Amino acid sequence: MYGFLDCVFHYIFIIIDRLRKKIALHLDFFLSLSDTFTLLEVSPNPSSKFANLNLALVTKAKECTIQIMDASGHVHISDKVIKVKNITKTFDLGNLTNGLYFLKVSTQTGVDTKRFVLCK
Repeated sequence: MYGFLDCVFHYIFIIIDRLRKKIALHLDFFLSLSDTFTLLEVSPNPSSKFANLNLALVTKAKECTIQIMDASGHVHISDKVIKVKNITKTFDLGNLTNGLYFLKVSTQTGVDTKRFVLCK
């Protein structure tokens, strides 16, 4: 009896994991529809202790908010930059646990989000 239930639960978890990956891919696509950003990348991906942000905007932003959030939407790191067009910034991820994270950049003209994985 337990062998059958273990098998069923195993296949359910596989299906859920595949759906989660597909949803994450579609979420990245829809969150990235913006003409505000010419470049937004997080490297390395997966990250181990630090994440580098490379950002280039079409026009200079009065204020730019950068947030690192987990998959549940909890903001772990937040930073504001004033009068920026291009920026390279390094974030220390040492106090975060392994998992899926989102780097969200917001300006007065748009929002963009990139997904990355933390694997120590």
